[in-house]
Amino acid sequence: MSQTDNSEIRAALTASGSQAARQVLLGKLGGLPTRAAQLVRAEIALQDGMPEDAIAAVIGGFGESPEAPGPAKILAEAFLECDDPVSAHRALTKHCDSQGFQMLRAQLSVVAALGDQDATVALAFRACEAFEDRPAMVEHALLCLARVDALDAIWQLFKTSGFKAVKLALRQSLIESCLRCGSGADLARFLAWWEGDSVASLLGALSSFDADRQHSVLAEAAHNLPVGRALFFLGHACDRAGLQDIGRDILKRCRSHQAPQVWPKQAQSLTPQRESLLAQSYEKVLRWLDVAEADRAEWLTRLDYGMRLSAEVDFLYASDPAFRADFDSRRRAPDLGPLKALADAGQRGILVTAHTGLVMQITTFFQEAGLTDVTMIGGHPCHRKIYPGGQMLHPMPPGGHRGYAGPLARKTLAENGIVALAVDLDVTPMMRLRHHGVEVSLPTTVPRLALQCDAPLIWGCSHLRGEEIHYDCTPLPTKHATETDERFYERVLLRCLDLMRDACLRDPANAGSAAKMLARSAD
Repeated sequence: MSQTDNSEIRAALTASGSQAARQVLLGKLGGLPTRAAQLVRAEIALQDGMPEDAIAAVIGGFGESPEAPGPAKILAEAFLECDDPVSAHRALTKHCDSQGFQMLRAQLSVVAALGDQDATVALAFRACEAFEDRPAMVEHALLCLARVDALDAIWQLFKTSGFKAVKLALRQSLIESCLRCGSGADLARFLAWWEGDSVASLLGALSSFDADRQHSVLAEAAHNLPVGRALFFLGHACDRAGLQDIGRDILKRCRSHQAPQVWPKQAQSLTPQRESLLAQSYEKVLRWLDVAEADRAEWLTRLDYGMRLSAEVDFLYASDPAFRADFDSRRRAPDLGPLKALADAGQRGILVTAHTGLVMQITTFFQEAGLTDVTMIGGHPCHRKIYPGGQMLHPMPPGGHRGYAGPLARKTLAENGIVALAVDLDVTPMMRLRHHGVEVSLPTTVPRLALQCDAPLIWGCSHLRGEEIHYDCTPLPTKHATETDERFYERVLLRCLDLMRDACLRDPANAGSAAKMLARSAD
């Protein structure tokens, strides 16, 4: 069997979400050379949460310190899963001088697991210098630095790379490092640097520490933060974590704030570093939208404007009456006819949403239209207090979607209600799609739920058009009598991608979350 066949089988095994399909593919491994088959089995065992089986497969074919980088990396990862960093280090012995991307990541994981702060710092900066154009390397380096509590190195890497650390798990690891070190000052500068909502990350981190440590670190962080959205979200996090005294003081400070401008009327010129970082992070989005090379600088500037507005709007809307009045005047009344028809008839339905534009403005549109009996799964508890119609929101618990969204959605539909669910969440099972030249993975949750509960699907999403805020509402495909469930899922998801893409084409300011969605699939 050729090397190409080997690679195709390994890719299919990794991507397949069907256990039956995996078994068929595993049966084809008999045609591979023995060591190649063992390596594929090791990868599958590691993916399936059986690191001991992966270790046995690699050692059986390649020994405890493999010559080839692929088996060495898998063996090291398996030993780390078994909490054995010494053996993981031995697995990489012959690759200490490697400059490859995957091997440097593996080495970083191992030295961090060994608790060697100096070695982790040195290797982190070497890896990020070698792969300065790969945000994934910076992200991994930050995770490893957080494990060894190298706070000064983390801050230095933030400043030199311009990286914002957007993933919840990474932010939670960094917050935990600040809490272990008792440093509210470091926590404050990280929260300010991230320029966004960090409530979920904060709550996840706080759960591992006692009340005295929580109180001292968060009080110091609040003292070090200026009035702004980072402080605003810290206040809501404190309130949810049971630290009401800190939370009350913070939110009182925020309510005294006056916005420096009523509406950010102009996009700010980008620094070369910021433009380069956005161009790297949104390269796949630019291809998906067919943005011409000559238009990219202007497009990225408008994208940055939308990201800043999305990040600021919750804080400004809650704290500044002038901003709120001006902002509300820019909202254009939508046609919610498809949804109102369901509600008036007492029929169930699924409102399919996405993270484009100003996401939480959805509740104000519905409140103004008198359509308030909708269960919207998502948002944060603070959004329930900030926006008109916020009572329709049902925020996820800190643990995430599993065990919460599905039962609540099914209960609502069983009672002939309308439930709103985002189609672009990172949940399984996923379906791989090809759309305008790029590969995209979206969960099949929404169309699957529609079939299970016999509920029609209606698209609804807010988006910016210049200085105005609009809302689209349109029916999505229904299942044909002769088509398979999988084909129905595909048609629905492709139509959702069409609508998301249309919003991003109308105004680049709506494309802020598109990079995260597209990053789930490699072209």
